[in-house]
Amino acid sequence: MIDLSKGVYLSGFARGGTTWARQILAAPQNIFEVPKQVGFKPPANKALDHDHIRGRIQTMLDSFPEPEQAYSALTNADRFVVKAPPNALILPELMEVLPTAKHVFIMRDPRDVLVSHQRTGVAWTDAHANFDMAVERTAAFYRGYERAKGREGLFLFRYEDIHQKFPSTFNKICDFLEVNIDKTTLENIMRSVSFRAVTGRAHEERKGMNRRGVSGDWVKNLSWSDAQRFQESPFWCRVMEEHDYDWRTVSLAKILQAAHDGGQTSNDLQQNTPGCHILWSLSDSRWDNMEAVSGMYRRGRKGLKLCEDLNFKYSFMLGGEIPARQCAGLKKVLDIQNVFLEVNLDHLPQDPAKLKQALTRLIRGTRPSLKILNEANGNLQAIVFGENWPVYGLVISQLLQEGFEVHSLYQPEQENALPFTWTNTDAARTLTLSGQAEGFSPVAPADWHALCGSKNWIIGKLTAANVEDPLSFGFRSCFDNVNTMA
Repeated sequence: MIDLSKGVYLSGFARGGTTWARQILAAPQNIFEVPKQVGFKPPANKALDHDHIRGRIQTMLDSFPEPEQAYSALTNADRFVVKAPPNALILPELMEVLPTAKHVFIMRDPRDVLVSHQRTGVAWTDAHANFDMAVERTAAFYRGYERAKGREGLFLFRYEDIHQKFPSTFNKICDFLEVNIDKTTLENIMRSVSFRAVTGRAHEERKGMNRRGVSGDWVKNLSWSDAQRFQESPFWCRVMEEHDYDWRTVSLAKILQAAHDGGQTSNDLQQNTPGCHILWSLSDSRWDNMEAVSGMYRRGRKGLKLCEDLNFKYSFMLGGEIPARQCAGLKKVLDIQNVFLEVNLDHLPQDPAKLKQALTRLIRGTRPSLKILNEANGNLQAIVFGENWPVYGLVISQLLQEGFEVHSLYQPEQENALPFTWTNTDAARTLTLSGQAEGFSPVAPADWHALCGSKNWIIGKLTAANVEDPLSFGFRSCFDNVNTMA
């Protein structure tokens, strides 16, 4: 018989990160993850009791290819995790029936919940995509949590905190679950539940249930009218204030200004000195479309002027070919003297054979443009960055064989000494932070001041956004050995 007191009963908002949260809650050793959703709301003529709950879980186990093995794994585990957002509607009743079990509610910014409904592109989210349907449903789920709020055995954590402050938030979760975990296990779990590990891709937008995996997506996709309705709702104003959701935004311009105000000096890339260096990516532009090219020129001039005003040195990167006729325009408009090959590890496959092929295509596709743009210099140089560090050694080796001088934003021999900090805006206007302490705010001058003496790299994509455009946040990797040193 299933011991229901061993259960971790997870609820939250639809499109609120409950599937990801279930994976996180089940990540420690000997916790069984019940897949899909298991709703417990009983029919009108039936009571919510142990038999009903146990029956719903058993029905899910029976759908497994090998149900007996699944049943054995669940009953032999220390705990099991089961989730369904609609269970929030009956959360107080569920806690009365299961008072000794663990109950968890994941909170997410309601603006991101609405955007996710509107942009996921599957049938059930399309059916709830307008403000009234999506937001009222979300409000009903939150009211269910509020009716249970304050009871022993109930824990709330924010999607944004597990996304941006994984170590400290996960430790709080483990304390609530009464699970002991060491630093190495925590770091391994953090790697295994990152958006890249779960989906095999970066934070670009795609239709589907794993759409982008970012926090703060509302800054790009929330309509003005929907924003007004949130701001005019006393209910949502109260809820957002209680959970620290506000209307402030982050942009590349604000980050550079904060770094400057925090006392960051300019980093000389060639001499590898401490300080800030700005890397402007020229990749992914539609070079056959003059309107797109003109827009990139406008964004480029604005970004470069900001660097000059703040006295930050900068360099250009390129991954891919630019038509020869456009190279002359680039050099003239942006006064380009030198361009590096852009090697983003996150865009390369893990498999060694596929990695070699992908890197060869990148080098061969970009080399002709690099030769034109680096006419006065002649040396081929590459900049390597990203978080997919398992492929680092193979990438460096191949680049050296191809005759490139390599500048790496990763220094494995100094990994425990906070060797670098970087931010990266991709084509989807997503900011990813790596190497900082988890509490680091890229728009706080005091936090930048604490990094003085280290090498800090800021990467902006001139082909994607203006420096003033608001940015969402990709999953942040913060390791304990970095946190304790910052």
